[in-house]
Amino acid sequence: MRRPLFSLDLESSRSRHEASSLSRLHSSSINCRSALQSFFSLWHLMSNFLSRSCFSAMARSASSLDLESSWSRCEFFFFYWSSSITSACRSELQSCSSLWHLTSVGCSNSRA
Repeated sequence: MRRPLFSLDLESSRSRHEASSLSRLHSSSINCRSALQSFFSLWHLMSNFLSRSCFSAMARSASSLDLESSWSRCEFFFFYWSSSITSACRSELQSCSSLWHLTSVGCSNSRA
């Protein structure tokens, strides 16, 4: 018994759509992984840089007042930097998560 031509076209279209959705899902996961690796590399570099520069500034401080002042500046810069990088990373994760969700919903809808 032969299948109707329309049924074959529908299956072919569905499998193309599924392949396209899986491809988008794969590329979005690669992009997200790459973005997160960049964020963590930057985090590591900046942490090392801030630690070294703060400790060298504190080592040069002559009095306890200078030491306290440079520690406060270091704390402020580190807090400001870490909150901004965390915010950027959170935003990137949210967009990755949204893209992942939309693509996976598209994949499951194409199977239905």
